[in-house]
Amino acid sequence: MIVGLAIALFQAERQPAAATQEAEFRALHDSLTGLPNRTLFDDRLAHALSQSNRDGDGAAVMVIDLDRFKEVNDTHGHAAGDAVLRTTAERLAVTLRECDTVARIGGDEFGVVLTGIDLDGARESAARMHDALSTSFRVADAAVVDIGASIGVAVHPAHGTSPSALLALADTAMYDAKRAGVGYSLFDATAASSVSDSRKLARELRDAVAGGELLLHYQARIDLRTDELAGVEALARWSHPTLGMLAADTFMSLADENGLGTAICDHVIAAAAAQSAEWDADGAPLTIAVNIDSRSLADPGFPDRVARLLDDHDVAPERIELEVGERALLAALAHSRETVTRLARMGTQIVVDDFGTGNSSLGHLADVPISKLKLDRSLLLRAAASPRERLVVASTVALAHDLGLEVVAEGVEDETGLEFVRSLGSDYAQGYYLGAPVPVEAFSSGAVVA
Repeated sequence: MIVGLAIALFQAERQPAAATQEAEFRALHDSLTGLPNRTLFDDRLAHALSQSNRDGDGAAVMVIDLDRFKEVNDTHGHAAGDAVLRTTAERLAVTLRECDTVARIGGDEFGVVLTGIDLDGARESAARMHDALSTSFRVADAAVVDIGASIGVAVHPAHGTSPSALLALADTAMYDAKRAGVGYSLFDATAASSVSDSRKLARELRDAVAGGELLLHYQARIDLRTDELAGVEALARWSHPTLGMLAADTFMSLADENGLGTAICDHVIAAAAAQSAEWDADGAPLTIAVNIDSRSLADPGFPDRVARLLDDHDVAPERIELEVGERALLAALAHSRETVTRLARMGTQIVVDDFGTGNSSLGHLADVPISKLKLDRSLLLRAAASPRERLVVASTVALAHDLGLEVVAEGVEDETGLEFVRSLGSDYAQGYYLGAPVPVEAFSSGAVVA
C-alpha cells in the first residue's frame, strides 16, 4: 500500500511537469509543421552569432519563401497548402546538420540558422535546399504541383553583425533571388539597390491601382468570314510618370507578388464595362475581351463581382468575354468548375487563351462551358513550319467547330499569316497586321487592315 501511494504521488508530480513541458513546446514551435517558430528562431540566431563572435567560426541566416504557394491554396485548397508546408519542413530538415535550425517564421516563409560556416559553405547549403524544394509536391487531392522557392542568404560577420541586420539582409537577398529567378542569392549591396527599386515600383503600382490610374488599350479582332471588325481585346497599361507606358506583362508578375492581381482584374472589367456602355450609346456595340487569371476563377465570389460591375454600367454579360490561359484554366478546374459554370449561365463568354502552350487537347475542355478557343501564336508558327503540325491544328479547329466553339487566331503579323489562318478555318484573327493595341481615342475600324 505504501508502494502504491508512492507511485500515485510520483504520477501526480509528473502530470503537471509533463503539461508544463507540452505548453512550453507549443509556445516555441509551429503547430502545423512542428518546426521552431519565430520566437525560438530568433533565440537560436542570437546564440549562433554569439558563438561566431566567440569562436570566429562564422554563421549564416537564410530566408526561404515559396514561389507559387498562393496558387496551391487558390487552386487546390488550404488542405493542399498545409501538405506543401509540412513536406517543405521535412525536406529542409534533412538537408541540415544537427547543429543547424530550420523554422517556420511566416505563412509560407521559413528561416534557417547555420553555425560554424563561411560564405562558400552557406552557398552550398542554399543550393541543396533549393534542389530539395525544386522537386514536385504531391498534395491533398493527389495532384502534383511544382512550387519552387527563393532563398536569401546573409553571412556573419561578412554581411553584418546583429541578428536583426542579418535577417533583414537575408530577406533582401531573397527578394533579389525571386526577382531574378535564380533560386538563391547571397546578399549583395548592388543587388539590394535593385530590390529597393522593385519595392518602390510595387508601392507605386499599389497607388496606381488604388487611384484607378491603369489604362486600357484596345486591339481589333476581325471576323474572317466578313472581314469586318467583330470585337476588341482590352489590354491593361500603366502610364508610369518616369518609365513611360508599361504593358501588362511588365508589371503583372509584380502585381501578383504583392497581392494586386485581383484588384487589377476587377479594375479592367469595370473599365471595359464602362467603355462597352459608351460604345452601345454611340450605336457601335462591340464585344470586349479581358484577361483574367486562375485566382479569379478560384474565387467563389468572382461571378457576383462580375455581375455587379456589369450592372453598374447596365452592360449585358454577352458584351464581355473573359479570357483565361489554357494552363490556368485546367489548373483551376478541379476547384472552380462551379465558378466557370455560373459565369456561363450569366451569359458571360469564357475564352480559352494561349491554346497550344499547355496540353493542347480539347478532350480536357470538352465539358467546360467555353465559347471560344484562341490559338497561340507559337502554335500557329509551328503549324506554318510543319505540314504535320498544320494537319494537327486544322483538325483541332474542325473539332472545335464540332463542339460549337469559335476559333480566334492571334499574332497575325503579315498578309501571309492572315491567309494561313484563313486556310486553317479560323473564324477570327487579331495581330499587329490587323491593328496594334491603341488607346480608345485612337481606336477606329479604319485602323483595321483586312
